[in-house]
Amino acid sequence: MNLWSCYRRCEVTNEVSFRYQEQGVAINSDEIVITNGAQEALSIALQCVAQRGDVIAVESPCFFGMIELIETLGMKALEIYTCTEDGVCLDELTSAIQQHPIKACLFSTAINNPLGSMKTDEQRQAMVSLLEKYDLPLIEDDVYSELYFTQSKPKPAQLYSEKGLVMTCSSFSKTAAPGYRTGWLLPGKYEEQAKRIKRAQSCSTPLLQQWTLNEYIQSGDYDRHLCVLRKKLIYNCERMRELIAECFPSEVCISKPLGGSVLWVRCQSHVNTSEFFQEALDQGVSFAPGIIFSPSGKYANYMRISFGVQWSEQVESAVKTLGDLVIEYSQKQLDKKSEF
Repeated sequence: MNLWSCYRRCEVTNEVSFRYQEQGVAINSDEIVITNGAQEALSIALQCVAQRGDVIAVESPCFFGMIELIETLGMKALEIYTCTEDGVCLDELTSAIQQHPIKACLFSTAINNPLGSMKTDEQRQAMVSLLEKYDLPLIEDDVYSELYFTQSKPKPAQLYSEKGLVMTCSSFSKTAAPGYRTGWLLPGKYEEQAKRIKRAQSCSTPLLQQWTLNEYIQSGDYDRHLCVLRKKLIYNCERMRELIAECFPSEVCISKPLGGSVLWVRCQSHVNTSEFFQEALDQGVSFAPGIIFSPSGKYANYMRISFGVQWSEQVESAVKTLGDLVIEYSQKQLDKKSEF
Protein backbone atom coordinates (compact mmCIF):
# COMPACT_ATOMS: atom_id res chain seq x y z
CA MET A 1 0.00 0.00 0.00
CA ASN A 2 1.45 3.37 -0.99
CA LEU A 3 1.62 6.48 1.21
CA TRP A 4 -1.29 8.18 -0.60
CA SER A 5 -3.54 5.19 0.07
CA CYS A 6 -2.65 5.38 3.76
CA TYR A 7 -3.57 9.06 3.79
CA ARG A 8 -6.89 8.33 2.09
CA ARG A 9 -7.73 5.74 4.76
CA CYS A 10 -7.20 8.38 7.45
CA GLU A 11 -9.55 10.87 5.89
CA VAL A 12 -13.11 11.26 7.14
CA THR A 13 -14.59 11.62 3.65
CA ASN A 14 -16.09 8.11 3.63
CA GLU A 15 -18.08 8.69 6.79
CA VAL A 16 -19.25 12.12 5.61
CA SER A 17 -20.37 10.69 2.26
CA PHE A 18 -22.24 7.84 3.97
CA ARG A 19 -24.19 10.31 6.08
CA TYR A 20 -25.29 12.29 3.01
CA GLN A 21 -26.08 9.12 1.08
CA GLU A 22 -28.43 8.07 3.89
CA GLN A 23 -30.40 11.25 3.16
CA GLY A 24 -30.56 10.51 -0.55
CA VAL A 25 -27.72 12.71 -1.82
CA ALA A 26 -25.75 11.04 -4.61
CA ILE A 27 -22.21 11.78 -3.47
CA ASN A 28 -19.05 9.68 -3.19
CA SER A 29 -16.04 10.27 -0.98
CA ASP A 30 -13.75 11.32 -3.84
CA GLU A 31 -15.97 14.32 -4.63
CA ILE A 32 -15.82 15.77 -1.12
CA VAL A 33 -13.27 18.50 -0.39
CA ILE A 34 -12.06 18.43 3.22
CA THR A 35 -11.39 21.95 4.49
CA ASN A 36 -10.05 23.83 7.49
CA GLY A 37 -13.47 24.44 8.99
CA ALA A 38 -16.67 25.53 7.26
CA GLN A 39 -15.31 29.05 6.74
CA GLU A 40 -12.72 27.79 4.28
CA ALA A 41 -15.40 25.72 2.57
CA LEU A 42 -17.52 28.86 2.15
CA SER A 43 -14.52 30.78 0.85
CA ILE A 44 -13.74 28.13 -1.75
CA ALA A 45 -17.38 27.91 -2.82
CA LEU A 46 -17.65 31.68 -3.28
CA GLN A 47 -14.47 31.76 -5.35
CA CYS A 48 -15.84 28.99 -7.57
CA VAL A 49 -18.85 31.03 -8.66
CA ALA A 50 -18.03 34.71 -8.19
CA GLN A 51 -15.27 37.29 -8.32
CA ARG A 52 -14.51 40.75 -6.99
CA GLY A 53 -17.39 43.17 -7.42
CA ASP A 54 -20.05 40.48 -7.77
CA VAL A 55 -23.27 40.59 -5.74
CA ILE A 56 -23.98 37.74 -3.31
CA ALA A 57 -27.46 37.38 -1.83
CA VAL A 58 -27.48 36.64 1.91
CA GLU A 59 -30.11 36.19 4.58
CA SER A 60 -31.04 39.15 6.73
CA PRO A 61 -29.97 38.90 9.48
CA CYS A 62 -26.87 36.98 8.45
CA PHE A 63 -23.99 35.46 10.43
CA PHE A 64 -21.31 38.14 10.59
CA GLY A 65 -18.58 35.69 9.56
CA MET A 66 -20.24 35.35 6.15
CA ILE A 67 -20.48 39.10 5.75
CA GLU A 68 -16.78 39.53 6.58
CA LEU A 69 -15.84 36.76 4.17
CA ILE A 70 -17.83 38.27 1.29
CA GLU A 71 -16.32 41.70 1.92
CA THR A 72 -12.79 40.29 2.23
CA LEU A 73 -13.17 38.64 -1.17
CA GLY A 74 -14.14 42.02 -2.63
CA MET A 75 -17.74 40.98 -3.23
CA LYS A 76 -20.97 42.73 -2.21
CA ALA A 77 -23.60 41.30 0.14
CA LEU A 78 -27.26 41.91 -0.71
CA GLU A 79 -29.71 41.29 2.16
CA ILE A 80 -32.88 39.26 1.56
CA TYR A 81 -35.69 39.41 4.11
CA THR A 82 -35.67 36.28 6.25
CA CYS A 83 -38.60 35.03 8.34
CA THR A 84 -37.90 33.93 11.91
CA GLU A 85 -39.56 30.58 11.20
CA ASP A 86 -39.43 29.82 7.47
CA GLY A 87 -36.14 31.42 6.48
CA VAL A 88 -35.62 33.40 3.27
CA CYS A 89 -38.85 34.76 1.78
CA LEU A 90 -39.10 33.41 -1.78
CA ASP A 91 -41.15 36.38 -2.99
CA GLU A 92 -38.47 38.76 -1.75
CA LEU A 93 -35.77 36.57 -3.29
CA THR A 94 -37.54 36.50 -6.66
CA SER A 95 -37.89 40.28 -6.62
CA ALA A 96 -34.20 40.72 -5.74
CA ILE A 97 -33.11 38.37 -8.55
CA GLN A 98 -35.14 40.38 -11.05
CA GLN A 99 -33.83 43.74 -9.83
CA HIS A 100 -30.15 43.06 -9.05
CA PRO A 101 -27.26 41.29 -10.83
CA ILE A 102 -27.00 38.54 -8.21
CA LYS A 103 -24.18 36.12 -8.95
CA ALA A 104 -24.88 33.55 -6.21
CA CYS A 105 -26.81 33.00 -2.97
CA LEU A 106 -25.26 32.15 0.40
CA PHE A 107 -27.97 30.84 2.74
CA SER A 108 -28.40 28.67 5.83
CA THR A 109 -31.66 26.97 4.87
CA ALA A 110 -31.27 24.42 7.66
CA ILE A 111 -31.07 26.55 10.81
CA ASN A 112 -30.05 30.15 10.33
CA ASN A 113 -27.62 31.91 12.64
CA PRO A 114 -28.86 34.03 14.47
CA LEU A 115 -32.60 33.45 13.87
CA GLY A 116 -32.74 29.69 14.31
CA SER A 117 -35.20 29.57 11.40
CA MET A 118 -35.46 26.43 9.30
CA LYS A 119 -37.15 25.79 5.98
CA THR A 120 -39.22 22.66 5.56
CA ASP A 121 -37.93 20.20 2.99
CA GLU A 122 -40.70 21.30 0.61
CA GLN A 123 -39.75 24.97 1.03
CA ARG A 124 -36.10 24.12 0.47
CA GLN A 125 -36.95 22.24 -2.72
CA ALA A 126 -38.98 25.22 -3.95
CA MET A 127 -36.02 27.53 -3.30
CA VAL A 128 -33.59 25.32 -5.23
CA SER A 129 -36.04 25.10 -8.14
CA LEU A 130 -36.38 28.89 -8.17
CA LEU A 131 -32.62 29.48 -8.18
CA GLU A 132 -31.91 26.86 -10.83
CA LYS A 133 -34.61 28.43 -13.00
CA TYR A 134 -32.34 31.52 -13.07
CA ASP A 135 -29.12 29.41 -13.18
CA LEU A 136 -28.02 30.85 -9.84
CA PRO A 137 -25.66 28.83 -7.62
CA LEU A 138 -26.69 28.22 -4.00
CA ILE A 139 -23.99 27.95 -1.36
CA GLU A 140 -25.58 26.29 1.64
CA ASP A 141 -24.05 26.81 5.08
CA ASP A 142 -25.07 23.55 6.72
CA VAL A 143 -23.11 23.70 9.99
CA TYR A 144 -26.13 23.62 12.30
CA SER A 145 -28.21 20.98 10.48
CA GLU A 146 -27.36 18.27 13.05
CA LEU A 147 -28.65 20.50 15.87
CA TYR A 148 -32.31 20.41 14.88
CA PHE A 149 -35.13 20.51 17.46
CA THR A 150 -37.72 18.99 15.13
CA GLN A 151 -38.61 15.32 14.68
CA SER A 152 -36.19 14.73 11.81
CA LYS A 153 -33.06 16.21 10.32
CA PRO A 154 -33.63 18.67 7.45
CA LYS A 155 -32.71 17.36 4.01
CA PRO A 156 -29.70 19.03 2.34
CA ALA A 157 -30.59 21.50 -0.41
CA GLN A 158 -28.20 19.59 -2.65
CA LEU A 159 -30.68 16.71 -2.72
CA TYR A 160 -33.05 18.83 -4.82
CA SER A 161 -30.51 20.16 -7.31
CA GLU A 162 -30.96 19.03 -10.91
CA LYS A 163 -28.21 21.17 -12.41
CA GLY A 164 -25.46 20.67 -9.81
CA LEU A 165 -25.61 24.34 -8.82
CA VAL A 166 -25.86 23.69 -5.07
CA MET A 167 -22.71 23.55 -2.94
CA THR A 168 -22.94 22.35 0.67
CA CYS A 169 -20.52 23.61 3.34
CA SER A 170 -20.33 22.15 6.83
CA SER A 171 -18.01 21.04 9.61
CA PHE A 172 -17.71 19.25 12.95
CA SER A 173 -17.04 22.52 14.77
CA LYS A 174 -20.58 22.96 16.13
CA THR A 175 -21.13 19.32 17.01
CA ALA A 176 -17.95 17.46 17.92
CA ALA A 177 -14.69 19.36 18.14
CA PRO A 178 -14.49 23.14 17.57
CA GLY A 179 -10.71 23.18 17.88
CA TYR A 180 -10.18 20.53 15.20
CA ARG A 181 -11.31 22.92 12.42
CA THR A 182 -12.35 20.01 10.20
CA GLY A 183 -14.95 20.93 7.61
CA TRP A 184 -15.99 19.91 4.12
CA LEU A 185 -17.45 21.07 0.85
CA LEU A 186 -19.80 19.15 -1.42
CA PRO A 187 -18.97 21.08 -4.61
CA GLY A 188 -21.66 19.90 -7.03
CA LYS A 189 -20.66 20.70 -10.63
CA TYR A 190 -17.77 22.86 -9.38
CA GLU A 191 -15.61 19.96 -8.17
CA GLU A 192 -12.54 20.69 -10.29
CA GLN A 193 -12.52 24.42 -9.47
CA ALA A 194 -13.01 23.70 -5.78
CA LYS A 195 -10.13 21.24 -5.62
CA ARG A 196 -7.84 23.61 -7.52
CA ILE A 197 -8.67 26.50 -5.16
CA LYS A 198 -8.18 24.24 -2.13
CA ARG A 199 -4.73 23.21 -3.36
CA ALA A 200 -3.75 26.81 -3.95
CA GLN A 201 -5.27 28.12 -0.74
CA SER A 202 -4.13 25.65 1.92
CA CYS A 203 -3.01 22.49 0.12
CA SER A 204 -4.38 20.05 2.71
CA THR A 205 -6.16 19.60 6.04
CA PRO A 206 -4.43 17.89 9.02
CA LEU A 207 -5.00 14.12 8.94
CA LEU A 208 -4.71 13.36 12.67
CA GLN A 209 -7.98 15.16 13.44
CA GLN A 210 -9.67 13.41 10.52
CA TRP A 211 -8.52 10.02 11.75
CA THR A 212 -9.82 10.76 15.24
CA LEU A 213 -13.21 11.91 13.96
CA ASN A 214 -13.40 8.91 11.65
CA GLU A 215 -12.96 6.54 14.60
CA TYR A 216 -15.45 8.56 16.65
CA ILE A 217 -18.17 8.32 14.00
CA GLN A 218 -17.55 4.64 13.24
CA SER A 219 -17.85 3.75 16.94
CA GLY A 220 -21.39 5.16 17.07
CA ASP A 221 -20.41 7.56 19.85
CA TYR A 222 -20.86 10.60 17.60
CA ASP A 223 -24.54 9.91 16.95
CA ARG A 224 -25.13 9.11 20.62
CA HIS A 225 -23.44 12.39 21.49
CA LEU A 226 -25.65 14.29 19.01
CA CYS A 227 -28.79 12.81 20.55
CA VAL A 228 -27.76 13.97 24.02
CA LEU A 229 -26.57 17.34 22.73
CA ARG A 230 -29.85 18.12 20.99
CA LYS A 231 -31.82 17.35 24.16
CA LYS A 232 -29.50 19.54 26.20
CA LEU A 233 -29.79 22.42 23.74
CA ILE A 234 -33.60 22.21 23.73
CA TYR A 235 -33.57 22.32 27.53
CA ASN A 236 -31.10 25.23 27.61
CA CYS A 237 -33.08 27.10 24.98
CA GLU A 238 -36.34 27.07 26.92
CA ARG A 239 -34.56 27.86 30.17
CA MET A 240 -32.76 30.81 28.58
CA ARG A 241 -35.95 32.13 26.97
CA GLU A 242 -37.73 32.00 30.33
CA LEU A 243 -34.86 33.75 32.11
CA ILE A 244 -34.65 36.53 29.50
CA ALA A 245 -38.41 37.08 29.73
CA GLU A 246 -38.02 37.38 33.50
CA CYS A 247 -34.95 39.67 33.59
CA PHE A 248 -35.39 41.88 30.52
CA PRO A 249 -38.00 44.59 29.91
CA SER A 250 -41.42 43.14 29.12
CA GLU A 251 -41.32 44.71 25.64
CA VAL A 252 -38.53 42.44 24.33
CA CYS A 253 -39.28 39.77 21.72
CA ILE A 254 -37.40 36.49 21.92
CA SER A 255 -36.95 34.07 19.03
CA LYS A 256 -38.08 30.46 19.30
CA PRO A 257 -35.45 28.66 17.25
CA LEU A 258 -36.01 25.35 15.48
CA GLY A 259 -32.40 24.39 16.12
CA GLY A 260 -28.90 25.69 16.80
CA SER A 261 -27.56 27.27 19.96
CA VAL A 262 -28.48 30.97 19.91
CA LEU A 263 -31.42 33.28 20.58
CA TRP A 264 -32.24 36.47 18.65
CA VAL A 265 -33.64 39.12 20.98
CA ARG A 266 -35.34 42.33 19.87
CA CYS A 267 -35.30 45.24 22.30
CA GLN A 268 -37.30 48.46 22.00
CA SER A 269 -36.46 50.62 18.99
CA HIS A 270 -34.61 53.26 21.05
CA VAL A 271 -32.17 50.67 22.43
CA ASN A 272 -28.80 50.39 20.63
CA THR A 273 -27.22 47.20 21.93
CA SER A 274 -23.74 48.03 20.58
CA GLU A 275 -23.57 51.08 22.86
CA PHE A 276 -23.43 48.99 26.04
CA PHE A 277 -21.54 46.04 24.54
CA GLN A 278 -18.21 47.09 26.07
CA GLU A 279 -19.83 47.73 29.44
CA ALA A 280 -21.22 44.21 29.36
CA LEU A 281 -17.77 42.80 28.60
CA ASP A 282 -16.32 44.79 31.50
CA GLN A 283 -18.82 43.05 33.74
CA GLY A 284 -17.88 39.62 32.37
CA VAL A 285 -20.91 39.24 30.10
CA SER A 286 -20.69 38.50 26.39
CA PHE A 287 -23.31 38.82 23.65
CA ALA A 288 -23.31 39.78 19.98
CA PRO A 289 -24.84 43.18 19.11
CA GLY A 290 -27.38 42.96 16.29
CA ILE A 291 -25.73 45.51 14.02
CA ILE A 292 -22.91 43.12 13.07
CA PHE A 293 -25.43 40.75 11.46
CA SER A 294 -26.24 43.21 8.69
CA PRO A 295 -23.96 44.68 6.00
CA SER A 296 -26.19 47.77 5.90
CA GLY A 297 -26.27 48.40 9.65
CA LYS A 298 -29.73 47.08 10.48
CA TYR A 299 -30.77 45.44 13.76
CA ALA A 300 -29.19 48.01 16.10
CA ASN A 301 -31.81 47.16 18.73
CA TYR A 302 -31.21 43.40 18.54
CA MET A 303 -28.75 41.07 20.22
CA ARG A 304 -27.72 37.44 19.87
CA ILE A 305 -27.40 35.43 23.07
CA SER A 306 -25.93 31.93 23.17
CA PHE A 307 -27.46 29.07 25.14
CA GLY A 308 -24.94 26.54 23.85
CA VAL A 309 -23.07 26.45 27.17
CA GLN A 310 -23.06 24.33 30.29
CA TRP A 311 -25.85 25.77 32.44
CA SER A 312 -24.70 27.22 35.74
CA GLU A 313 -25.38 29.96 38.29
CA GLN A 314 -22.80 32.03 36.45
CA VAL A 315 -24.90 31.85 33.27
CA GLU A 316 -28.03 32.90 35.15
CA SER A 317 -26.14 35.78 36.76
CA ALA A 318 -24.85 36.92 33.36
CA VAL A 319 -28.36 37.03 31.89
CA LYS A 320 -29.60 39.03 34.87
CA THR A 321 -26.69 41.46 34.49
CA LEU A 322 -27.43 41.87 30.80
CA GLY A 323 -31.10 42.46 31.54
CA ASP A 324 -30.15 45.18 34.03
CA LEU A 325 -27.96 46.84 31.39
CA VAL A 326 -30.83 46.85 28.88
CA ILE A 327 -33.21 48.33 31.45
CA GLU A 328 -30.67 50.95 32.53
CA TYR A 329 -29.81 51.96 28.95
CA SER A 330 -33.47 52.11 27.96
CA GLN A 331 -34.32 54.36 30.87
CA LYS A 332 -31.43 56.70 30.11
CA GLN A 333 -32.61 57.07 26.52
CA LEU A 334 -36.16 57.79 27.63
CA ASP A 335 -34.91 60.38 30.13
CA LYS A 336 -32.97 62.11 27.35
CA LYS A 337 -36.08 62.28 25.17
CA SER A 338 -38.16 63.70 28.00
CA GLU A 339 -35.64 66.55 28.44
CA PHE A 340 -36.59 67.81 24.98
